[in-house]
Amino acid sequence: MRITDYLTKNDIKINLIGRSKQDIIEEMVAFMVSKHPEIKGKEALAKVLERESLETTGIGEGVAIPHARLDCLDDLQIVCGSVPDGADFKSLDDKPVKIVFLILYPEDQISLQIRFLARVSRLLHVSGLKNRLFASKSSDELYEVLKNFEDTHFH
Repeated sequence: MRITDYLTKNDIKINLIGRSKQDIIEEMVAFMVSKHPEIKGKEALAKVLERESLETTGIGEGVAIPHARLDCLDDLQIVCGSVPDGADFKSLDDKPVKIVFLILYPEDQISLQIRFLARVSRLLHVSGLKNRLFASKSSDELYEVLKNFEDTHFH
């Protein structure tokens, strides 16, 4: 299972403008809805914020993975955003977030959610990869960094 099996260059937004967790989540949900109009924005936002209220998805080291399950989905949907100057996401290590992966799952696919979150989390704790993602200046560049890493390490 690869991130790039689900994420395309068009699903990446460079230079998010939000500077708070709330702003970033709202921006990412709006971006997701623009790519997947079957997703109801208000419902998705409410579910992501509900999940976020349980515990931050700012996993540390500049990475956040907000996520939720929705009834309207048949398959996992993911978008990615970069915040080059960092933003306060109330992360576990109190460091600013520089990259955000918003992931929405079908309501009934809990095992997919767990497996995919584990994959993303493990991958994003590879410091060399993470630093190259942080430094990416375009969605094409960020995608290529991620794809090349997965092609090399996950055959």
